[in-house]
Amino acid sequence: MSANAWLFPGHGSQYAGMGRGFAFDNNEVARIFALAESLSEQPLQQLSKSGSAQIIQQPHVLEPLLTAFALSYIHLLHDNDHYPSAVAGYSAGIIPALYCAGIINLNDALNISVSRGKLLNDLIHECQGQIITLSGSDKKSLLSFIASSPYSSNIEIAGWNTENCLSIVGPYEAISSLAILSTENNIKAAPVATAAAWHSYSASKKYQQFLESLSAITFSTPQIPFYSSVTGCKESCTKTIALQLAAQVHLPVLWQATLSNMEANEAIEHYLEVGCGMSLKSMQKSSLQKNTSPGFKNIYSYIGATYA
Repeated sequence: MSANAWLFPGHGSQYAGMGRGFAFDNNEVARIFALAESLSEQPLQQLSKSGSAQIIQQPHVLEPLLTAFALSYIHLLHDNDHYPSAVAGYSAGIIPALYCAGIINLNDALNISVSRGKLLNDLIHECQGQIITLSGSDKKSLLSFIASSPYSSNIEIAGWNTENCLSIVGPYEAISSLAILSTENNIKAAPVATAAAWHSYSASKKYQQFLESLSAITFSTPQIPFYSSVTGCKESCTKTIALQLAAQVHLPVLWQATLSNMEANEAIEHYLEVGCGMSLKSMQKSSLQKNTSPGFKNIYSYIGATYA
């Protein structure tokens, strides 16, 4: 059997109507969403079908919503006898990745997402700003473009995505102005649908509360390789994993390093994006590398297009 890695997306992968036609009639999926709705006190299933983009991107809704969808996809894949060789999560995708690796149980995964959602909601006013991706040139040129701009002092790297794709974060005015400037330099700027400026220094203000919220969670040794997008490395120490989970909100995502190390160590032949949308696949396609391997496979070829 070929080695495959399951990748879990985070904020920005959501979209209005993402739940239309989903397998809510599946018993396990229904159980997952019922528990997520009970813990979050949000009508997640209804919001996934008819909630506006503005409503579903609010952290107290989005965190449990993304986690419930990812956990449901995991169940549907397992139900069809599909299992990963390794896992990783981009930003909030770390939670279902931890569950899939056997590090936390389903109930704890949902509890963490609800707790994180509430804490992030409290951070919105302190983390005002936005995230965009920059692509279309090599990483060195992108960094040079940012450094030479008049807005560089207000901008942080939120994600090291691929060889020619970076996520940046900062105040609205600085990011918007840089996005306009990018078009003059043949650089593509694309907004990321987040409620605030996550993966920034200002988001570190709740770190201790994030960490304390994890004190009641039992972290177990991974049953399959788990790669942390906080370090880009395979992680097995439960204390380290807990610390990284708490710090993940304000630290940059080391996605390129995560996939590179995973490919080198696990001989990965293809990826599967386990979540709604194709944000991770689209980001990888922006790479300057041609005939990039491993490639992405379609999740619905594994579980059936009726669940799309």
